[in-house]
Amino acid sequence: MKCNNPQCQKEVRPEWKVCPFCQTPVAGKTGCVNCGEKLEPGWTVCPFCQTPVEKQAAPKKAGAPMGEFCQGCGTLLQGRAFKCDSCNGIFCLACRVNHPDGRVLPLCESCGFDMVAPIREKRKQEALEKQQAEAARKEAEARQRAKEEEQRAEEKRKRAEAARRRAEQKKKPQEAAKRSLGIIPDPQGRPIEWYVGPDSDITWDDAKRYAESVTADGGGWRLPTLKELKGLYKEGEGKYNMSSEFGTFSCPFIRVWSGEVKDSSSAWFFGFSLSRASWGNRAHSSHQRGFAVRSRG
Repeated sequence: MKCNNPQCQKEVRPEWKVCPFCQTPVAGKTGCVNCGEKLEPGWTVCPFCQTPVEKQAAPKKAGAPMGEFCQGCGTLLQGRAFKCDSCNGIFCLACRVNHPDGRVLPLCESCGFDMVAPIREKRKQEALEKQQAEAARKEAEARQRAKEEEQRAEEKRKRAEAARRRAEQKKKPQEAAKRSLGIIPDPQGRPIEWYVGPDSDITWDDAKRYAESVTADGGGWRLPTLKELKGLYKEGEGKYNMSSEFGTFSCPFIRVWSGEVKDSSSAWFFGFSLSRASWGNRAHSSHQRGFAVRSRG
């Protein structure tokens, strides 16, 4: 006859109690619980009293010899089994967590030790490690993106700086040529340029005609607005509180006409000595000067 262990199946003798190869108990003859007659292996019913064989032996309970029967349900252990780390009890794989009859046995029935705690802790640790690895990956990706953004911003800044320098280099000969024509770039860097009229008293109408008649660098000139004139004011700079590039004048202070009129007989001007916008008769000319301005091309 062969061993009952499906993973062994070695030849064993009926009189042996266990298989010498895998230590599985040998199924030999047993007695009928009803009449006491000997029963052969494989019989399903006692031929002497008709008692079914399945009722001949009740399942062994917890406390059966370890290594032979499950300590939880009493079934014969075949193949792999689960060992309690606390009491060394041996359990079938079904009893490790869920028993076939519906019982949940997370605890060892012999000592009460939580048999699934190590598995639960292991899975918890694995989940934690996975979460930490994912967080580290996201953090590394965020750092990489920030680094790439910083590099792109730096490259953009360098390109803008290079373009600015090229533009300045390109403007230098143009500005030199314009300066030779008497054209002054705006001191505040605004996109306008200036042309100073004659150093003589002038009425508003004459100043307007003069500004519009300037032909320097293609023309397109006009009288400035009050806002443009206020942008020239810088207290304490030069004699007239404006850039010395605008030259000097024969009078102790100057007032420059703007292109803005108050009414049919009056117009606004800006006084650089007092930093104040005022209006006066368009026919008045004492200490009045005319500047021309245009948008920078």
